[in-house]
Amino acid sequence: MNDWQPIDLEFVGDGYLARVTRRLGRAGQWRWSVTPVEEVQRHPSQPVEHAYARGYTKGRERACKMAEAALVALKNAEKVK
Repeated sequence: MNDWQPIDLEFVGDGYLARVTRRLGRAGQWRWSVTPVEEVQRHPSQPVEHAYARGYTKGRERACKMAEAALVALKNAEKVK
């Protein structure tokens, strides 16, 4: 995990934390994750490992869109329960 930069973007909304980070050494590769805030509070040093949704993509804008879409999907899934 040494080749990851610190958090570049973070968004908290609707009880979830969305994070986007850039990978060093891999031009254009970004990692995104969406974790419930309660999981972040339980595991503050490992929020990505406890994420309900995560992935990799090319480009920061695409990673932000993927994280936002995952956040919306998780909120909609909660409503269906």
